Amino acid sequence: MIYRWRVPAAGETFAHFQLDTRVERPRVTVTETFLATDIESGAAVMLEVLRAGVTGVEKARFTTRARRLQAVKHPYVLAVLETAPTHCVLEAPTNHVLEEHAGIAIARSRQKLLWLSQVATAVAALHKGGMVHGALSLDEITVSLDASVKVTVPVGGDVSGSPLDDIRAFAAAACDLILGPGAPAGDAKTLAEPVTWAPPGVLRERTHISRFRARKREMCLSARLRTSVLVSLRRRRQGASGRRSRRDGRRRAAPRPAGHPPSSGACP
Repeated sequence: MIYRWRVPAAGETFAHFQLDTRVERPRVTVTETFLATDIESGAAVMLEVLRAGVTGVEKARFTTRARRLQAVKHPYVLAVLETAPTHCVLEAPTNHVLEEHAGIAIARSRQKLLWLSQVATAVAALHKGGMVHGALSLDEITVSLDASVKVTVPVGGDVSGSPLDDIRAFAAAACDLILGPGAPAGDAKTLAEPVTWAPPGVLRERTHISRFRARKREMCLSARLRTSVLVSLRRRRQGASGRRSRRDGRRRAAPRPAGHPPSSGACP
């Protein structure tokens, strides 16, 4: 069965919401997304409305996904305020997306690691709630005024993914946040290669310094290992010699049986 109704446009009123602007989604969804204002309370919200011509299966998936997202209630996930068969109301995200910090030094590495840990916690909460994100990327994550992140979950997004797909998308987003978009992410060797967001001379110097430090650390570890092995061997030899001397002492101190005169040490 196919459901058909008129999807409102920006500037119109839908239910008790005034639609302000339409939000462009980079991926295909079954909904239209708007930034809106609640007429009753005056609060800013984000509204997802089902497109015209969706099937009954898509409508049922949308309703189920909205209810599950509403039940998550995680501090790092954009909260669902209201659900209905044809629309879903979420809290309004900020205009400061995490993509603005990708590959630049405006945020320190500790701050980026904190953001990534919060995103990982949010994704784990979604998986625990029985749903996947399906479109995790830096442009779906916003930074709040208290410097914490909010993961925006598209209610009408693709539901055919798996938790493993979210983990792979998280790894790609982490690489983009730390190294910048388009940075190599194959293995540890490619991660040390120059990328486009820093001067080549500085990168060559940093790479040389990092290799020198790694070699120095390897030499220190080898020296420590060699020292520990020598100490262990020395202690083992000292223990063996001590046991041998004690055994010889016990043999000399042992009484001889009767009828055997003490040996003088000379040959008869």
